[in-house]
Amino acid sequence: MKDINKKKNPAFQNRNGKFRRESDLKILEAKREWEQTFDAIPDLIALLDKKYRITRINKSMADRLGMHPRDCLGLTCYECVHKTNTPPPDCPHTKTLRDGLSHSFDLYEDRLGGHYMVTTAPLFDSDDNITGSVHTARDISKRVLVEKELEKTREKLEEKVKKRTVELKKTHEQLLHAAKLSAVGKLTSSLAHEFNNPLMGILNILTELKKESLSEQAQKNIDLAMDSGNRMAYLIRDLQNFNRPTSGIIDSLDLHEAIDEMLRLSAKQIRSKRIQVIKEFSPGMVRIQAVSDQIKQVILNLLSNAIDAVSAGNGKISISTDMKKPLVTLSIADTGTGIPPSDLEKIFRPFFTTKSIDKGTGLGLAVSSGIINKHGGTIDVKSQPGKGATFTITLPISADKSIP
Repeated sequence: MKDINKKKNPAFQNRNGKFRRESDLKILEAKREWEQTFDAIPDLIALLDKKYRITRINKSMADRLGMHPRDCLGLTCYECVHKTNTPPPDCPHTKTLRDGLSHSFDLYEDRLGGHYMVTTAPLFDSDDNITGSVHTARDISKRVLVEKELEKTREKLEEKVKKRTVELKKTHEQLLHAAKLSAVGKLTSSLAHEFNNPLMGILNILTELKKESLSEQAQKNIDLAMDSGNRMAYLIRDLQNFNRPTSGIIDSLDLHEAIDEMLRLSAKQIRSKRIQVIKEFSPGMVRIQAVSDQIKQVILNLLSNAIDAVSAGNGKISISTDMKKPLVTLSIADTGTGIPPSDLEKIFRPFFTTKSIDKGTGLGLAVSSGIINKHGGTIDVKSQPGKGATFTITLPISADKSIP
């Protein structure tokens, strides 16, 4: 009778033992491959149970913690990673245990030495009960650094665009203003020319009448008329000179005469605000070498600023000159509102102005500073709020043959 008990069959037992040994070897080989793969992953990986204890950790994470993998087992993740006694408020492992879902968040962890994207995925037993999570941390420090640099670059570009937009807007306003000034200048030049011819005729007639035998009162009336006509002639000449394009050529300039010319141009505004003008000219002032129309432009700009700054009825403008070879100085002081300390360093910058758009372009002082610097001189300001301002120009007596 055939023995059906295969367990007692030696051949079967040998085959079964061999099969088990091969299966065990395959299991060991698969376990080793899995462990090698687990440890070869550059991301930081740990398996956590429901009590936040590390049940498995890969070599990358252990190395980053400065520990051996076996020394991490049984410790809580927050003890190993965060050096705290409780989980952090936004712990993704806590959320995963609560809802059985995956969670991610970014953090900077000093102990891990950088920024990480932390992800947790739930682990279940055979009955679908959650037992813990797989905790993965990917180093995103380089990405965060690039994002920060991009953000800084974006902010700088936005700031540059904003600044450039403001500058372009102001430049557009200045171009419109310059166009208006050019049109006014041409009109002024044309009117001055048209007025000059009949005025000269009137003055000539008055000169001839003065030769006649007239009463004393008539002679006085003629003198008054001639004085007024001569003032008009000076004003017309100054308007024609000021509107004439700059030559850039150095010539001999009487500084006091230039100041008087610009005062005559500003006479109407000075009278309308009843401003007292005090002149303290240095005796024996020599003629300087300069581009006349450019220096006159600077003087007129400083006078206009002073007139705008003082109050009507009780304002004063003091103009003084001095000479200490090889330099001359010109100071224009007013009793106006003054300049705030925070603005003193900005007033010579292009487009900076404390005036309204219809009264100030923000170019006057910048242009004036450029002109004086090209002449080899300096322009300085001293001011206190409520106590007026004093602009002082220093110029060399001699200069180069031409100034660009």
